[in-house]
Amino acid sequence: VSYAGVAGAREHSFPFYTLDDALQLREALLTRRLGAAPVRVVVVGGSYIGVELAANLREWLGDKVDLTLVHRSDSLLSNSEEHNRRVGTQRLRSSGVKVLLDSSVARVTEDGVALSANGAEQQLSADIVVWTAGSKRR
Repeated sequence: VSYAGVAGAREHSFPFYTLDDALQLREALLTRRLGAAPVRVVVVGGSYIGVELAANLREWLGDKVDLTLVHRSDSLLSNSEEHNRRVGTQRLRSSGVKVLLDSSVARVTEDGVALSANGAEQQLSADIVVWTAGSKRR
């Protein structure tokens, strides 16, 4: 897993690269979704894995999740055709996923992530942070 030197990422986020990672995330989500308030989830990384994960979490948890996808580039699915990038972003947003582009994660804490965008820093609260950034197609 490549955390790109982001402080706190290893300690305070769930990696999402293997079946074991997926099972650990599922258990954490099942444990936290018992409350009345939606689970606040931040997915870091807007390539295929992050986009697919965000779409599936929204479908599975519906309004029981407050979901944000953070990507450091100006578009999701950077290696895809323009049409696919546009449609993917549009569908995520229309399903209720907040998509934050041109935003880098400065650090991850037990309370969420600190984002850096255009020289400004913003704190984003989260119950669960999932790290999909740095993955490559094989």
